[in-house]
Amino acid sequence: MDIKFIARLKSDYSDWKEYFETNIKDINYLCNNQKTVIGQIGNKAALIALYDVDSTKATEQVFSDSYVENSLELVDKYEIYSVNMGRVA
Repeated sequence: MDIKFIARLKSDYSDWKEYFETNIKDINYLCNNQKTVIGQIGNKAALIALYDVDSTKATEQVFSDSYVENSLELVDKYEIYSVNMGRVA
C-alpha cells in the first residue's frame, strides 16, 4: 500500500525538512525507507509519500506517536492525500 500525506506547516519548509530527515527512522519502520519521498508545496506545506507500507503496522498507527507528538511545534496538521491499496485480489 502507498500513502501520501500533506503536512500543513506552522514553520518554514526548511525547518520541517531538517526535523523530518533527522527523525525519519520513526516513520520508516512502516514502509520501504528507500522509497520515501518528501517535497515542498509552497512555503507552508509538505508532501510525504510512503511506499510499500506494511498494512498491519499501518492499521496500528500510520505515523509513530513519538514522531507526531514531537512534530507539533512545526506541523499544524497532517492530511491524508491518497491511499493506493495496490492490487486487490
